[in-house]
Amino acid sequence: MDKEEQEKLIAYLKNHENIISLIEYSDRWDLEIVLIAKNLLEFDKIVLNICESFPDIILEKDKLEIIRRYNSNHLPALIKEKGHDMIPITHEQEVPVKLDETDINILKILTQDARTSTYEIGKQIGISPDTVSYRIKQLQKEKVIHDFTIQVNLSLLNYIWYTFSMELKMFDHKNEKKFEEFLSQNQNVLRSAKTLGGWDLLLYMVVENPLEFHGIIKRLKNVFSNVIRNYQTWVAYKEHMFNPMPKTLYKL
Repeated sequence: MDKEEQEKLIAYLKNHENIISLIEYSDRWDLEIVLIAKNLLEFDKIVLNICESFPDIILEKDKLEIIRRYNSNHLPALIKEKGHDMIPITHEQEVPVKLDETDINILKILTQDARTSTYEIGKQIGISPDTVSYRIKQLQKEKVIHDFTIQVNLSLLNYIWYTFSMELKMFDHKNEKKFEEFLSQNQNVLRSAKTLGGWDLLLYMVVENPLEFHGIIKRLKNVFSNVIRNYQTWVAYKEHMFNPMPKTLYKL
């Protein structure tokens, strides 16, 4: 892919209202795009529009649907202070929550800078700091806001980012529980998800060196020695963006 053309594509994707994450790899696939859609028809339409906008650049694509996220962190547990745990794994059924314009505006501001004070938020959207504080507490109670966090440039900390995918012969409740146990014991996992498509599981990991990654994968393969059908590894070059609240959610 020509560098100038790639930069145009990346700029287009970074400004796309449905895209959450954009990762560039140094392997067979150049880019990974994570996006949200209301349904599969909208998802297909978004993908087609992107491909039609860059027909000479996008020569091949693969699609996965995330059906469950096990954990999602900006900072893996191995870098955190002792006593900090990964996001807990839960089997609770999530109930949809209705948000009004005020909730959306608060989330927009906090997504851009989680340190913004209730006074400043209230000033920007025309409500009192006490109302902002109450709204934020309600959003936390309803689990719309899970945590207040930061984005870290892991490459500056000399960590390597790997994405590891697995296709399994059987991923029943027993094997899913084994996977959850593996996650709870491993501090290198940044994000992980269960998917529909060519792969069953995706793991995003950060390590200090390839040897450490090899050891983690060896343990993972031992856990699923009887059910792994296929697996693949990608080395991430750069995460161009991570936006937990893309612009399409402003329309809720």
